[in-house]
Amino acid sequence: MTIKGFVHFINNKFPSTIKKIDDIKIFEGQKFIIDGTFFIYKFMYVAWKHILNDKNREKKYKANESSTHILIRKYIIKKSIELLRKQHEYFKSLKINTLYIIEDINARCELQPVDYMCKRHVWKERDIIRKKRNLFDILNIEVSKNALNCSDSGSGSSSSSSSSGSGSGSSNNSNSNNIIYPYDVKKITISNICESKDMKKNKMEIIVDEDGMHDLFKKNIFIKINSETASDIYKYLQLEKIPIFITKNDAEKECAIQCSHEKDIVVSDDIDALAFGAPNLIRFISNKKKRHMINKNELLNELNIDYQQFIDFCILSGCDYSAKIPGIGPVKAYEIIKKYKTIETFLESTSFNKYKKSKLVNQKLNGISMSLKEYIINEFTYEQ
Repeated sequence: MTIKGFVHFINNKFPSTIKKIDDIKIFEGQKFIIDGTFFIYKFMYVAWKHILNDKNREKKYKANESSTHILIRKYIIKKSIELLRKQHEYFKSLKINTLYIIEDINARCELQPVDYMCKRHVWKERDIIRKKRNLFDILNIEVSKNALNCSDSGSGSSSSSSSSGSGSGSSNNSNSNNIIYPYDVKKITISNICESKDMKKNKMEIIVDEDGMHDLFKKNIFIKINSETASDIYKYLQLEKIPIFITKNDAEKECAIQCSHEKDIVVSDDIDALAFGAPNLIRFISNKKKRHMINKNELLNELNIDYQQFIDFCILSGCDYSAKIPGIGPVKAYEIIKKYKTIETFLESTSFNKYKKSKLVNQKLNGISMSLKEYIINEFTYEQ
């Protein structure tokens, strides 16, 4: 998750708070709290690119079209863990201590009601974007034989369900030395707890041309990890000597919680780690040109606001935990917080009345058939 327009705003107004990092060797002896879930997703995309760029992919993945997606799924999962291990070993060689935070995908169906309410609009928006862009769920597809045979008109369709890749048995092992579960492992097992719910959510229609799965490599994809894929990921992680902490929280939130010292550093591209309280954040750790660090206290000093006001600023700018008020981005949000100090005070002010009559607000409300009061209560869930 990110705060919309945050980095661009900070870079323009307070560029000194974004410090470029030329060499991460300077962090020797310090601790990296790493958003492992983010990097697993990232490395899965890297693995997919490896497949696309593989000159021998025809032989590797198309010898048996009906099992192509299973072979691809297995490769993507294993390759992402391999890249995670190499990253850990690199940090270790630099004498940097690491802890990887991994979200318990199975616990998503056990989210607290407030967390679920705050995030539901984001999940909905992402689903709409995926449909508009015709994105293809590479991990969870399953093409039936009937679909592969539908070549009369050159195309056919099939509903997909969670694929059964390289083993889906429970990988929860309370004796594992490198994986820490901060809850009762007897009650929360890494198994198919959410599978019945995920199956319904993951069903998608896909287009199969006369070449069957051949069209797979031409599609725009997205990565969605369901509980079965998560089980395979945890199983492979247990085979690696990587310090892992499994959490029910969002990974970037847990990263901030795990920081026990002001010198600890969260490694993630998600800027909201700062809003969760991370003392330091490194973004784009693998990109020498874009890599930079932001210190929370220095940022607050430059913004001349306190931590609670910073959270309100992030919410007004736009985040994954609340819809935003139309027409307000980070520039306006900063002006509002500097003047009114809190969201509550702003909503009660005469200035907010101007936004009530703006075209952007009217367009938004007409599109969802809500009054402004209903929108603030049901969508702009800033209090939660």
